[in-house]
Amino acid sequence: MKAITKFLEALSDNYYEKFLIENPYIQKDYENKYYSEVLYNKKVYYEIELDDISTLITEILLKLKAKYKKAISEVYIEIANKSSSEIHSIIENLIKSVNVNLKVIKNDFYIYDKNSRYFSETNFNSQDFSIQSAINLFSEEINNGKYFDVNKNVFSSFDLYYESERGFVLSYLPVALFTIGNAFILELIRIKEEAISNEIKIAIPETSKLKWDGKPAHLGYIIGMLADSEFLDAPKRDSGDINYTQFAKQVLNVFNVNTTENTLSKYLNTTTEKAQETKRKFDEIGFDIPHKKRVN
Repeated sequence: MKAITKFLEALSDNYYEKFLIENPYIQKDYENKYYSEVLYNKKVYYEIELDDISTLITEILLKLKAKYKKAISEVYIEIANKSSSEIHSIIENLIKSVNVNLKVIKNDFYIYDKNSRYFSETNFNSQDFSIQSAINLFSEEINNGKYFDVNKNVFSSFDLYYESERGFVLSYLPVALFTIGNAFILELIRIKEEAISNEIKIAIPETSKLKWDGKPAHLGYIIGMLADSEFLDAPKRDSGDINYTQFAKQVLNVFNVNTTENTLSKYLNTTTEKAQETKRKFDEIGFDIPHKKRVN
């Protein structure tokens, strides 16, 4: 499940570190940018400008969108031709994996909480202001039944505006990631319910299939011969005969070929008239697939 793993890794990544630099003076156009000095994991960094953070967030979400689509395609491939119990197990395990990541992401919502991976201290050298000191003072006043006195010189108007804007920008990403993770779970549940109830045929995206460049008759005959020679275990009816309709569905879940289940099933059954026409052409050039027992 390579695509699913990449999606989950991207979903739970600590992106705040991408918004930090150690030396702003080597950055392009640094003199025209505002870098906020922060203390993060006991080390001093410079947080890039909020507009640049917003741009990076957009890029992160666009890349995640592409990974999301590939992960969903891979889910369809994983559950193709599986039994209801197998589908249930696969989907439920995936949901558990996503929920583990969502618990981590949820802790990131409030960036002024030390449990958040986005937590850092701004103006940590200032004797007059820090956002945490302001929060503590607010809480103390409210707990004492008083209203906060705005005349107390705890923060400047710039500090208040910047911290408010900073909190909004940084919190947006974990909230967006949490939303995407929940959307993925809802899609998994939908896929599971539709697959198990057989309300719709599970269709694997054509881009995820092997493209067959020959004729559909050739594909059907070759795969049919592989089944006849016991290299493939084709789906069977209760009588023990091959179920060529189900066989055709399985083949179409693997190959991107321009044909229908009904037509392909006739070529998969190598005893039909259509398959025999193809067999004669193959015999003319000496094409043969030996029985498995002959080469084992």
